[in-house]
Amino acid sequence: MNWKRTLLLWAALGGSLSFFTVARAATPAIADDEVPRYLDAQQATQWNDAQKKLKDATAKLEEGNKLVKEVQDPSSLVKLDIEKDHAKGTAIVKDATQARNDANRTLGTLRRAAIENRNKTMANAKATAALTYTMATAQWPEAVASMTKGVLAALAEQRYKHVYVGGVYSFGKDAKYTARPALAAQVAAQLAQLDKNKVFSASPDDAFKLGQDNGKLIISYPDRAANGTSKSAAIFGEVVFEPRSGYAAVALRAVDLNTMRIVASQAMMLSVEPSLAKLIGLAAYDVPSKRIQPAPENKAKSKDEDDSGTAPAVTVNLQDPDDVLGKAAKANSAFGVATAGHKDALPNRFAILAFKSYLVDQRKDLQTSDVDFLTLAVPTDKPGNTATVPANLVGVWMLPNLDDLSSTSISLDPVKAHDLGTNADLPVGKLTIERNLPKLTYPSSDELKAGGY
Repeated sequence: MNWKRTLLLWAALGGSLSFFTVARAATPAIADDEVPRYLDAQQATQWNDAQKKLKDATAKLEEGNKLVKEVQDPSSLVKLDIEKDHAKGTAIVKDATQARNDANRTLGTLRRAAIENRNKTMANAKATAALTYTMATAQWPEAVASMTKGVLAALAEQRYKHVYVGGVYSFGKDAKYTARPALAAQVAAQLAQLDKNKVFSASPDDAFKLGQDNGKLIISYPDRAANGTSKSAAIFGEVVFEPRSGYAAVALRAVDLNTMRIVASQAMMLSVEPSLAKLIGLAAYDVPSKRIQPAPENKAKSKDEDDSGTAPAVTVNLQDPDDVLGKAAKANSAFGVATAGHKDALPNRFAILAFKSYLVDQRKDLQTSDVDFLTLAVPTDKPGNTATVPANLVGVWMLPNLDDLSSTSISLDPVKAHDLGTNADLPVGKLTIERNLPKLTYPSSDELKAGGY
């Protein structure tokens, strides 16, 4: 190989090595006090043990070096047994050096593991940031057909053998859930029509209640004993009217009757017309007669243009940079959803409904419990039943309090993972709910009189 080819090869290798070095340097190191954050429990224990061993080895090394230095000092020859103490100091130095090297090797391995885990976490954060759920928009009664079909299809895919309607409940101005049998009947009618696999069973309006078994919360219903552990689910409907937008958030969630886990969900934003308003207990004066949406940037809108038939889209996104939800999924643990504020406040009920819809739609690897809704809406089977937690629930995703719904962009930060056993909290990230808020016009007193109110 001549010198020109050698030089060209060296330059090529040098360029490659420089690029590799730059690429490696682009991954910043992690400060030692941050390393355990990116390790699992076993690795974190190894890290703490190695840190202690390093500290002990460093102290021993200083002790051994001091002893060796003292026996080499002529002034100490009179008071020290030279051979004995030199051998002792040398042995201490040798053992301490070995222990220090071992500890440093372990720490180095764990630092690299932490960097790798951190990089995976950063990549996951980018991926989860793209997980945005949009609540579809529709009108009643068309929406009930679409949502029922979606839930039933998901249950069929999971091979559920028994399907019921547990009830539909609307959240009212009295901060309580009220059963709406007429809405439940519409869902049941759709199920009966769509049920090709013959899994749907009709049931009385009050068939599903909350009971307890060995102090743990269960769903009590007439067929519970007969069904045993076979896959059985009940569809519960939740309606939260949102006065600020003049629309209602409606969710149909299929709940596993053995675990209270949500196994299928459909949610929509519905325009509240008089027919639906009566079904959910709203007075005529609660329902806007006109809703004017903000004009898109590229389209001028007449001041009188009415978008009454189109509900504002609601999008939900959770930033989870450390993949806390993913770790919960791997642990196969069931989590509910709760709020740090009043659980029966309208803004918090809306936020919880939206977040649960996001979790079931975008994070199917998670076990999400519907216990918060069920304990507020569904009656107990007997007075004195105080059980509030199902057997499989280990924690809740805790949302911060939401004061009002006056903003188009709702930021709930931080969402926390709350361990029910230890009462410990782990920050997850920021939940964002985006929607449009139309300008509302309500019926006048003359219009109400003309309508017979």
